[in-house]
Amino acid sequence: MNLGDLKKELAEDQEYINDYKRINDLRLDIALMIDEARIKRGFTQRELAIKMGTKQTAISRAESGDYLPSLSFLERMAKAFKTELLAPRFAFLEEKQGISIDEVAQLGPATFEVAKLLKIHADSSVSAISTSFFEANLQK
Repeated sequence: MNLGDLKKELAEDQEYINDYKRINDLRLDIALMIDEARIKRGFTQRELAIKMGTKQTAISRAESGDYLPSLSFLERMAKAFKTELLAPRFAFLEEKQGISIDEVAQLGPATFEVAKLLKIHADSSVSAISTSFFEANLQK
C-alpha cells in the first residue's frame, strides 16, 4: 500500500475522521489558550521564548494550532507566566454537555458568530468545535 492509498482509506474511515477532528480541536483550544495568555501577560512571542529558554518559532508553532505542545513545554510556559498549569478535565466527569458539530452546522449566522466567540474565549460551556468546520464557514 502506498501513501496515496492509505490517505484514501483513512478519508473513508469515520472513526479516524472523528479522532482527527477531536485532536485538531484540542490543538486549537491549546493554541488559543497560549495566545491569549501571552497577550494578557504582555509578552511578545520573542520575550516569552527567552523566558522559557526556547526559540520564538516554538512559540509561533504552538500558537498556530498545527502542533500539540508537550506537557513539559506547557509547564515551562506556565513558569514563565509565573502561574501554574491546570490539568485538563474530561467533560463527562463534570456532567457538561457540549454542542455537537451537527448542532453548530444548523445555527444561524449570528448564533454561529456567538459560538465562535465563545470558542475563541475558551468558554467551558461550548465543547470543541471542528477546526475544519470553522475554516469552511469563515471563508463564506
